[in-house]
Amino acid sequence: MSDQLIKTRLGIDWGRRSVPMACQGVAAVLLCVGARVENGYLAVAILSLCTGVILGAEGAYWASANQISGKHAGFTGGLMNTGGNLGGVISPTLTPILAEHFGWVHALDFAGLIAVGAALLWLWISPSRQIKGQLISAPSIQEVT
Repeated sequence: MSDQLIKTRLGIDWGRRSVPMACQGVAAVLLCVGARVENGYLAVAILSLCTGVILGAEGAYWASANQISGKHAGFTGGLMNTGGNLGGVISPTLTPILAEHFGWVHALDFAGLIAVGAALLWLWISPSRQIKGQLISAPSIQEVT
């Protein structure tokens, strides 16, 4: 989707930013709504949709990382995986602690707030940025093969 948005008037920066910003914003809303739904089946459906929406941002994350890092894409991929794994360690540890002190709804609200914060951080990510006077872009399929 972000590739298609780049071809529009949005250009490379907003074409890449808009998908993860929208996905993270929608996921934050779905998480907060899902935490408040009384019906268990409906809660599972909403929280499952939340997971699907947040995973929709992943393609733009990787495409942006490759465009920004250029020939250092391997390092950037490792750094992204490290950050993701740290989140995977912290989240299941912190969420029950927050739930114990403030309740599950507020613990999931906090996770939604983190998603909104992550969406806002995209305002400073610029896949078209220039390093040492050269535009960095991901290699084409022809260059890779």
